[in-house]
Amino acid sequence: MGTTLLEPQPIAPPNPWLKRILVGLVVVLVAGTILYFLFRYYPEKRHVARFMDALVAEDYRTAYALWKPQPSFTYEHFMRIWGPNGDYGRIRSYEIVDVKSMDALLLRVPVEAGGKERTVAVEGGGSGVIISIRINHLDLPIRLWVEKKDKSLSFPPF
Repeated sequence: MGTTLLEPQPIAPPNPWLKRILVGLVVVLVAGTILYFLFRYYPEKRHVARFMDALVAEDYRTAYALWKPQPSFTYEHFMRIWGPNGDYGRIRSYEIVDVKSMDALLLRVPVEAGGKERTVAVEGGGSGVIISIRINHLDLPIRLWVEKKDKSLSFPPF
């Protein structure tokens, strides 16, 4: 016997899998974004931590090797900066306080004598990151440049 207008066909319930798939995609997208921002500089931070751990352990040869210096930057010069009698003294503790990527450099350039400075953006500064480190609980952190491609360390040029 057929159905009439007074007896309509029952409506099929909506497919629960569509809602589950959409919620799952949103969760994966949010989690992926959070993980990206938490770990995007992990290799650079880990390299700096290894360098600083070597300094805390007074293993200056390892720290010098982790610095990956240019040939003109000798071990003696390194020790004048990082050694126990160097610029920062005996390093007993450190804390990584900030990491910044440098996508573009902002330079302040004087226009003319007595004139106002103007800010110029220089593209191509994104080859490394700047990691700020507080040494021995001192107020002012120092900044280190970490080159992304080879993890060499130096002081930032700006």
